[in-house]
Amino acid sequence: MVTKDVLVVDTESTDDTADVARSMGCKVLSFPYHRYVEPSREFAIQAAQGKWVLILDADECITPELAQEVKNIVIYSPHTHFYIPRKNIFARKKWLKYGGWYPDKVLRLMKKSDFKKWPHAIHSTPIILGSKGELREPFLHYFHPNLENMVQKQ
Repeated sequence: MVTKDVLVVDTESTDDTADVARSMGCKVLSFPYHRYVEPSREFAIQAAQGKWVLILDADECITPELAQEVKNIVIYSPHTHFYIPRKNIFARKKWLKYGGWYPDKVLRLMKKSDFKKWPHAIHSTPIILGSKGELREPFLHYFHPNLENMVQKQ
């Protein structure tokens, strides 16, 4: 594990997310539900205690290889923020490798001291001072459990 300082921001979930997170030793904070995640991400970054922040959504998972890369990069890199490739996996079965779905790089690792704000608009990119880097290892994104869910969301 890269850190023991895991912060979970619960946006009025109706399942046992907060209880499970607490039982695993995570700090849990509540934030009002919004139709998009950017306001809760900004809240999470501001509440985080570490020098570096890695943002993961509830449907995303960090791999052991990515964890090791992050651990190494935060020690030696001159960059203040990093784009991470995302492997989009449909219905928990099919990696969407082609058609522009991969590497789907997203800005998710940042030095907290250089973070300025995350605009409260859907699919916005955070404003961070300094230089950007890119990680090699992807994280997993288990989006849309089925075709019906995907059509409804669109």
